[in-house]
Amino acid sequence: MTDEPSLPQADEESPEAVLLRALSLLLRGAGSDPLAPAAAPVPEPLLSVADAAGYLNVSTTTVRNLAIGGKLRSARIGDRIRFRRAWLDAWIDEGGGEVPAPPPPEPRAAPARAQAARPPRPARPKSPPKPKPPTCIQSVNGVELRLLSDAGRGTVYTWHAGDTRPLCGADGRWSRSLRRCPVATFCARCLTALAAMPGTDLSLFGIGHVYMLRMTTRGATPTPIRAGYHEGDGAKTLCGKREGPWALTERKPQTRECFDCDHRVRWRNRDLDSSFLVPRPMTPLCLLVDAGPLDPRVVDLAARHPGAVEVRQAAEPLPEDFSWQWARWDPAFAAATPVGSFQAPDASITGPRTHWTKWTLSDRSDVGTQFDDKFADRMEDWATTVERAYALYARWHREVAPRRAGRQRGGPGRA
Repeated sequence: MTDEPSLPQADEESPEAVLLRALSLLLRGAGSDPLAPAAAPVPEPLLSVADAAGYLNVSTTTVRNLAIGGKLRSARIGDRIRFRRAWLDAWIDEGGGEVPAPPPPEPRAAPARAQAARPPRPARPKSPPKPKPPTCIQSVNGVELRLLSDAGRGTVYTWHAGDTRPLCGADGRWSRSLRRCPVATFCARCLTALAAMPGTDLSLFGIGHVYMLRMTTRGATPTPIRAGYHEGDGAKTLCGKREGPWALTERKPQTRECFDCDHRVRWRNRDLDSSFLVPRPMTPLCLLVDAGPLDPRVVDLAARHPGAVEVRQAAEPLPEDFSWQWARWDPAFAAATPVGSFQAPDASITGPRTHWTKWTLSDRSDVGTQFDDKFADRMEDWATTVERAYALYARWHREVAPRRAGRQRGGPGRA
């Protein structure tokens, strides 16, 4: 069976009814039926606050305040506000209105049951302020001194000192540092200028033992005297000199060192052991004079240096091949006659007698050395140096003796 309606028979309906039925079928197929009942109108959708704000071209806060204040008709659905477009048009046609102030917030209801009061927390002790990291090594006369290195070289070969530029005035791209790493030599000019500033502590810059050269003030620029150098801490030499000015450097100068400083370094660079002797660069002189007239300068040398020069004269002329037979030198010296009164130094600070310096004096060149003015000056310098050295050794032995006694007793001893 089909749902399509069939035309009525002619004997059942009148022609007018048939015509109307056919026309109704044609119109139903086209989509409209005037004989069908009219459809219910579709309700207009509600607008949200955002939709109303977009329609009125205002902010959502303005629309919400208008609705809450009663200026704009609205409907509440739960906690939401909705509008109809007709209501918005009606409000616009009436001329709109001022936006009321937002209502005050509603007071919150008190809790049904009050909670127990919590005990007050103890006050936290204030931690001491953290020390700020240092920005410089030392500040002298308002100048912040740091270590500077040439950033253009990459590798640090020489350290300088200064604020933004080194004290020596060298040009370059300088990078700052608070630690002397890597350990490189210090600029001699910066070191000299750093030591000349009052109140400067060289140890803060990693500077300990330095070489000190006296400077001359002749001319506009002070110049170091390179005839000799001392060792010390920059303010005082090991031999006790303080008067300056001094030029400082960490590189050992290629010149002669102060005698007292040299021996003091030799003494300090060893462990204080009673069985260890300080190395000595020279020993007393043993002069064996050939038989014959005795030169008065030799007698005067032995008289003025009784602890550094021992002179003896042979009773018989020495043989011509004596200088080639050193095995006979000690027996001949022991059998010779002493000249002057020799005072042997303390055996604790001298080496074995067999290691003392030996000379043979004779007018014959094949036997020994002739005692002329040049040789006399040489022996004078040698004897003076030996006396100074042994005087230092004796004084240092007295200083070390209390410390050695304290070590033997198990205590620190006294310096």
